[in-house]
Amino acid sequence: MLSLLFGVAIALLFFYVLRGTGSRAPLALINNGSDEAGAAALAAHAFIAGGIMLFLRKLSERLGFFGLLALVLTLLGVIIAWGLPARITDGLPFVGAPTALLVLVLFAFKSWQRGAPRAPLTRGTRALALAVIAPVLLLALWIVALRPLFF
Repeated sequence: MLSLLFGVAIALLFFYVLRGTGSRAPLALINNGSDEAGAAALAAHAFIAGGIMLFLRKLSERLGFFGLLALVLTLLGVIIAWGLPARITDGLPFVGAPTALLVLVLFAFKSWQRGAPRAPLTRGTRALALAVIAPVLLLALWIVALRPLFF
């Protein structure tokens, strides 16, 4: 259960970073008509997040697997929702995000083959998971439920 909550927290955090609050966020660039820059930024963010999850996989095989799985599902949803598969033949910037998706799927599959979903969690990795889950879920609660009440 803790691993699934960790995956949900990573997915929420990754989507929050992609959506961003500034005009240079990947999805803001795509929404504002700068499709090439947005697609390139989306790919860069995906590769950076994947690298962080691969580092985490060295610390805990199980948390790294669920983090990679969350990134794959979030990135797939973003690619489909923003219509990037139809633009894949338009040039290099639009190939980056699907390439990142394939790389993340490959690493998640390799982790699954090694039995990562059933790997044990140590006390340290449980504490790490809780340290990530708690602030992210509080941030999600603030964004979804509490902020509209106050602003």
